[in-house]
Amino acid sequence: RAFRVVADHLRTSTFILGDDRGVSPSNTDQGYILRRLIRRAIREGRKIGITTEFASRVARRVIEQWGEFYPGLTANAEMITGELEREEKQFAAALEHGTKEFQKLIDRVPAHIAKKVISGKNAFNLFETYGFPIEMTKELAAVARDVQEAYEEENPRAGIIADYLDRLLPAGWDDMDLYSRRSFL
Repeated sequence: RAFRVVADHLRTSTFILGDDRGVSPSNTDQGYILRRLIRRAIREGRKIGITTEFASRVARRVIEQWGEFYPGLTANAEMITGELEREEKQFAAALEHGTKEFQKLIDRVPAHIAKKVISGKNAFNLFETYGFPIEMTKELAAVARDVQEAYEEENPRAGIIADYLDRLLPAGWDDMDLYSRRSFL
């Protein structure tokens, strides 16, 4: 499944970047969707053990295979790979900083408490401030249901990803356990 996510998301990202509309990764509108596609592919790649930068290499293969039929890919190949490299580096930095901040939050929980819980406000802060994916916070600790409320309180454009957060934290889902995969941290 992870291989398919990596391939599909990076192929889609390559086509979006190669389109004449000039969409690039950002925090708003189509650029936000593009950023989420790229970062999810990178995150899935890490899950299957890819530790080096790979997004631009996948894009080059997509361009090789489809450039003949979609000339925009070939014409924009340098820009496409450059954007993917830049986004991958930014995401790596976000993960590094976010992981450190996440660990600080976990370290504040007393050692005798087995179920480590991070408030929705703190999970949202990791996401908003450091770009640390809520999905990763979910994988690593328990998160209170109030992530969406924290987002809506802080961001007047909350409607943009409210549905996304609903899919992440469906109603009735209380929290999740801290996995023993502490080596990730």
